[in-house]
Amino acid sequence: MVLGSHGPQHKGPTLRLARSIQALLQPTGLRVLVVDQWVETGGTMKAAVTLIEREGGTVAGIAAICIEDTAGGRQIKEKYKCSTCVPEFLQPQFNNKYLESFKTFGTQCNKPK
Repeated sequence: MVLGSHGPQHKGPTLRLARSIQALLQPTGLRVLVVDQWVETGGTMKAAVTLIEREGGTVAGIAAICIEDTAGGRQIKEKYKCSTCVPEFLQPQFNNKYLESFKTFGTQCNKPK
C-alpha cells in the first residue's frame, strides 16, 4: 500500500485487501484490532489504520510482537491502545535488533560490526 497525497493508493493484492476492508466495514462501522508481526518505522501500520478509519471503521487497538521505539512507533503508541510481547527492559535491545542473550550462542550470532 502506498500513501499518496490523496490517501492510500492500492495496487495488486493490496487493492483486493482494500476492497475487502471496505466491504467488511460498511455499513456497520466495525471496531478493528490491527495485528502485525513487527512495527519498525510504522509506515505499513499507519497505512492500514488510515484505510480502516477512512472507510468508517474504528481502530480498537494494535497488536504486534514488537513496536520499535522509532518516530513512527512512538506515534502509533501515543494514538492507539497497543499490546506487544516485548518487556520494557528488553525494548532497547529489540530497537538495536540484537539481544544480549545471543552472546551465549558463540561467534556465529555475534553482532555485526
